[in-house]
Amino acid sequence: TEFLEAGPQQPIRLVSLGIAAEDGRTFYRELDDVDLSQGNDWVKANVVPYLTGNRSPRQQVAEDLRAFLGTEPPEFWAFCGAYDWVVFCQIFGRMSELPEGMPHFYNEMRQEAQRLSVSDAQLPPIRGAAHNALNDAVWTKDVYEFLKAVERGLSAK
Repeated sequence: TEFLEAGPQQPIRLVSLGIAAEDGRTFYRELDDVDLSQGNDWVKANVVPYLTGNRSPRQQVAEDLRAFLGTEPPEFWAFCGAYDWVVFCQIFGRMSELPEGMPHFYNEMRQEAQRLSVSDAQLPPIRGAAHNALNDAVWTKDVYEFLKAVERGLSAK
């Protein structure tokens, strides 16, 4: 995700969401209920230029997301994704309003890399501009596949 964050006096606000599924499908949406002028200088320089401007209402994003995820319980992975997970879940409302079968947690790619003793320098490069939610999602999928290959190599020793 990309989001606005202004400290404890302001809630984090979802700007855009990208998902790259194992089967190659992708999902990308920008929300229309966020005021981008409230973004800090970093967001204005590193996120806003990569937005498409095709913004959707939150309810529509939730419906599209339900359709994209399907009926099988999904597994979510994120890289340093604590805030991402919060704003992702808020698409559906409160935590108690998550769709049936939706996990109440995500898997942390950073921890997986650390567990496998993989440094940031060893991770695959991002394709496209960083801080575009879809590019970041595709990169996270690339990292997931890379770490699974590393794990297979380690267990073969």
